[in-house]
Amino acid sequence: MTSVIDVKFRTLGPPIPVVRYAVTHNGEAHADDVFAWVILRRVRPELTLIRTRDPVLIEHAEVVFDVGMELCFVRLRFDHHQPEGAGIRPNGVPYAAAGLLWQAFGLEFIVPYAIKYGVSARALWSAVDAVLFQGVDAADNHELEGMVPNLVGNGLKVPMKTISEIIFRKNPLPGLEDTSVEGFDKRFFEIADFAESVLEDTIRTEVAGLLAETAVKEADTRGPILVLDSYHLWEPTVAKLEYIKLVVYPSPTGNWICKAASAGTDFDLRIKLPSTWAGLRDEPLQTLTGVGDAVFAHRGLYVCGAKSREGALALARLALESHYERAAA
Repeated sequence: MTSVIDVKFRTLGPPIPVVRYAVTHNGEAHADDVFAWVILRRVRPELTLIRTRDPVLIEHAEVVFDVGMELCFVRLRFDHHQPEGAGIRPNGVPYAAAGLLWQAFGLEFIVPYAIKYGVSARALWSAVDAVLFQGVDAADNHELEGMVPNLVGNGLKVPMKTISEIIFRKNPLPGLEDTSVEGFDKRFFEIADFAESVLEDTIRTEVAGLLAETAVKEADTRGPILVLDSYHLWEPTVAKLEYIKLVVYPSPTGNWICKAASAGTDFDLRIKLPSTWAGLRDEPLQTLTGVGDAVFAHRGLYVCGAKSREGALALARLALESHYERAAA
């Protein structure tokens, strides 16, 4: 490949086409520079990426990210390693390369999805930043401690790997793989393909969440019981609506579900099913509840189901009645 130095400064011989390029640092791939490139290559596909710390290449690049010690949206310089950093979001999360590129190009990236699914581009852009890029940026700025949720139940805490850790562990390993400059560069682009699939899945999920917000607003809400006539990712929306205790909705399996609402996690339920239902299935549950098509009640007392909408709604009413009786006792 013709070097960019030759392209920019060679004066002898036949003309050489100018290569339009972006720069990030070489060596190990981190989540922030990987996601930054995923964003940039989508909105500026004409750019070639060069991984280097060469100041001449950095100076003449069209876009520079995660290297260069400069932040300037006009000059398309997106580093956060300078002493003053690159600023912080209103909620206090500092910016790194991924968040900076999302600030600069995220709306352009997201508009085709917003048009396709009929959702707000601004809302989708903000949601993706909140659930993906804020964590990536915080990790790269070494400010993630205390922000990563642990799986908590019965006093048990299980460490959870972040996407930043998963991406970092995809770098070449010494003694196992090619750890030359070329080896790290080759792996970077493979990691970028993986990160792009993560971003795509994040966007899909957040689109589903925005569609769920609309469905909840339009749903048959009967006081503390919300009835949805189609399957949606309703949990994030309902977590903000404290008055909803139970949600009835169709399952992809063909049954109808009655599930306890929570304030964000399955361990923070607003209501529990009657303890006598725990682990029962089919006839024993039908006999106990009087709901002729009841099919199961989870032993964790947060979800149960029936074959019909009416059956699931009957279980919800019974669970709600039992909850109020226990609260009054």
